[in-house]
Amino acid sequence: MKKSILMILTLMLSTTVLLSACEDSDKGSKKPSSDASKNNTYDLVYYEVLNNGDAEDAKTDVAYKEKGSSKVKHYHPSLDHVYEHIIDDGDEKPHVVKDGKKFFIYRPPYMTYGDDDFSGKVEDKSDVKK
Repeated sequence: MKKSILMILTLMLSTTVLLSACEDSDKGSKKPSSDASKNNTYDLVYYEVLNNGDAEDAKTDVAYKEKGSSKVKHYHPSLDHVYEHIIDDGDEKPHVVKDGKKFFIYRPPYMTYGDDDFSGKVEDKSDVKK
């Protein structure tokens, strides 16, 4: 009895370890082609994953400005064709690289945490009244 329980637990543990190693780690590390990076890089205006419970797959809304134009273009590619990259450098502008049907989004993190020092000058100390 103890052997069978031990054998079942060992089988479950080994199956868990093997299946947990089967993650698709290449999805986040995909890069656009060098030709697309040179010719099809645009300023990112807006990016959002659209949630629709009735759809089979998630859609996105990608809006960008073409070079030298103030007109904003909107595309709604499937989430399978969108690859997000988080920008670490605070000076780099958010941008999108369009490579065929694939969109590579380079954006800053949604939220950063820190206790950065700031300085300022108090100009008015008036009381707030209800």
